[in-house]
Amino acid sequence: MKDQVASLHREGLTAIEIVNEDNNNQTAVVRGDFQYIFSTPEILLTNKNWVNVFQSSSFLERLVGVIIDEAHCVQNWGIKFRKEYAKLGELRGFFSRVCMMALTATASTSSRKEIIKLLGMKKPHLIIRCPNKPNIIYYVEEKTQDIEIVFKPLVEEVKVKGTRMDKVIIFCWTCNDCSAIYYYFKDLLKEIITDPQGYPNVPKFLIVDMFPACNSDLVKNKILSSFSSATGRLRIVLATVAFGMGIDCPNIRHVIHWSPPSNCQSYIQETGRAGRDGMTAYATLFYSRKDVSLPRAQS
Repeated sequence: MKDQVASLHREGLTAIEIVNEDNNNQTAVVRGDFQYIFSTPEILLTNKNWVNVFQSSSFLERLVGVIIDEAHCVQNWGIKFRKEYAKLGELRGFFSRVCMMALTATASTSSRKEIIKLLGMKKPHLIIRCPNKPNIIYYVEEKTQDIEIVFKPLVEEVKVKGTRMDKVIIFCWTCNDCSAIYYYFKDLLKEIITDPQGYPNVPKFLIVDMFPACNSDLVKNKILSSFSSATGRLRIVLATVAFGMGIDCPNIRHVIHWSPPSNCQSYIQETGRAGRDGMTAYATLFYSRKDVSLPRAQS
């Protein structure tokens, strides 16, 4: 949301993100100071103070539409992870006067039907585009070698190019895998892991960093900022699926999956982070026989 708000500001539009219980902006929102308001299902549905704001007559008079971005989360996350996503259809109750739009880059026919049902949409107009990205070259490899061998070329590239190397995301299924690969980079790069060399291991100096779901919001925002900024130093991010949804970073050149994601839709979503500038990009999927033989629970 920070990226989207900043992008709108650059275009001369007014926008705000509401992601916590801070009440300082409530009067400005009711007054109509912002053309675009970004928020979360939890704020919209469970925070009493903000619910009252969004239901106020002054706010509703100015509201022209409701957009659900990353709408696949309504189905994928609304079951167990963040249950308020599955309740977003309740917004129809107090935003009944305006149209609702749901956007996602990945939704199968069955997923679309479920999303439409959960959002309470009646005979919506569908705009469907093929998710294929011809500029992404896909590779699939069996894990026949250890982490040390697979990722050594990336370590060497960091040593040679530093902050001049292309941006890479490495997705891991577990935090343990994430940590193991990160500390492999850290052990081999030593002081080279930061720019300038030897500076503290904090997000604004790191060339390689880790983005697990357990990071604080403050640390997550600093990592996202360094990775998406044109002047940021971060070049390689090791992440669980928590990373990158909606990130405005067009020049990611390589997305690596150390294990297969839970389903095909997730894979398309995550590899779609690469090559958003239209230039050639790469997606590499590593798998083991254990990975493909065991069913995956949706994270």
